[in-house]
Amino acid sequence: HMRATLDRYEERLRDAEQVRGARETARFVAHELRNSLTPVQAAMQILEKRLASREREDDERGTRALGLIRREADRMARLASTFSEYAHLPEPQPERLALAAILDEIAGPEIPEQIQWRLTVGPSLPDLEVDRDELERLLRNLIRNAVEAIEGAGTIDIEAVSKADGDGIEITIRDSGRGIDPRTLREIYQPGFTTKENGSGLGLALVRRSLARYGGTIRMESSPG
Repeated sequence: HMRATLDRYEERLRDAEQVRGARETARFVAHELRNSLTPVQAAMQILEKRLASREREDDERGTRALGLIRREADRMARLASTFSEYAHLPEPQPERLALAAILDEIAGPEIPEQIQWRLTVGPSLPDLEVDRDELERLLRNLIRNAVEAIEGAGTIDIEAVSKADGDGIEITIRDSGRGIDPRTLREIYQPGFTTKENGSGLGLALVRRSLARYGGTIRMESSPG
């Protein structure tokens, strides 16, 4: 019993050390990205004004080039915000919220037309006392993951029910995506780990941290195919 307890504490300590290290890295990366982006964004504004005054035949090529720079700068800005969030989550401002309405609001815009989705809500679902921004962010992260796992058409089922023991709510998100192998499944919550070309590797780590603040947990089940 003592050995098992020590093993659990050791695992928690390893997780805590990884999180501490990841937060420092995230803080540094966010700072450096923002420092680089400030002059880039200022230069873009100057170029956009200059382009507006040039001859018409120069417009198309210049506009395309500026559009590419703008998209990449915006992507870096979003990345900096994600790293900054992970390094320091703002203090929550809890309020009483109806989960079903929020799930419906988020799923609609996040799920593209080629994916069929269904929301099922159990009877007598209690309200949650949570920070709205934090709840929306973690649900959006999970639904976006489900969407990205599906190549083309597919299905997503979202279910929210009261837990069997009456202590809280269980949300299940099922997708018909390509699945994850057991080895990758063990790594998905580690800060910085990603299987996506442009991923930050912080989405699920942020979800787990947010849930932990409210005494919640997350579990994923999957297999290739």
